[in-house]
Amino acid sequence: MIPDDSLLDHSLPDLPELSPDPRREQAVRIRCHKELERRAQRQARAARRKRLAGLCFDACAGLAVCAWLAIVLQTTLRLALGG
Repeated sequence: MIPDDSLLDHSLPDLPELSPDPRREQAVRIRCHKELERRAQRQARAARRKRLAGLCFDACAGLAVCAWLAIVLQTTLRLALGG
């Protein structure tokens, strides 16, 4: 149960009505959009770096396999020809 508070009842209607300042609201909106754009750019850069790292790993793994195959073929030919 809420107690009867006549002071509160009489002072509430005298309070000014609050509304956001349009200039401040626009400034906040601009800051938010800039931050969202920066975040999207950072994520795009991170995705490109991750893709590049994957390509580098694939290239190194491919080179390692090719080198291993070359060594195996060289050894096979040497043994087959009575080396």
